[in-house]
Amino acid sequence: MDQDISLPSLPTDLKARNKKHSIKAAVIACKSKQYFTDPLTKLGAEPYVMTRGLMAPEAYVIEGVLNAWVKGKDASHARRLAAQKYAAYQKIPLKNANWLFGVV
Repeated sequence: MDQDISLPSLPTDLKARNKKHSIKAAVIACKSKQYFTDPLTKLGAEPYVMTRGLMAPEAYVIEGVLNAWVKGKDASHARRLAAQKYAAYQKIPLKNANWLFGVV
């Protein structure tokens, strides 16, 4: 993760197609916002849930994200659910989990 992520050659209309279909992307990994926001945006995907720091990328976080996505909720709601799950399972203050997932 110490190097830039370069995109392979992709169809020139991929970004437009992804925006048309409202593609959402979640990257549950350490500092994913820093590393994946630009590449995902270039692909026309919405960075739905990303992280700002070091974390344990575990399935309960994905459960929170998927619950929000299935219900048609926005990214803010998905980040809140991910943070709540993370705080509960990691036994950390919700305020810290909110920071990690960018909940405002």
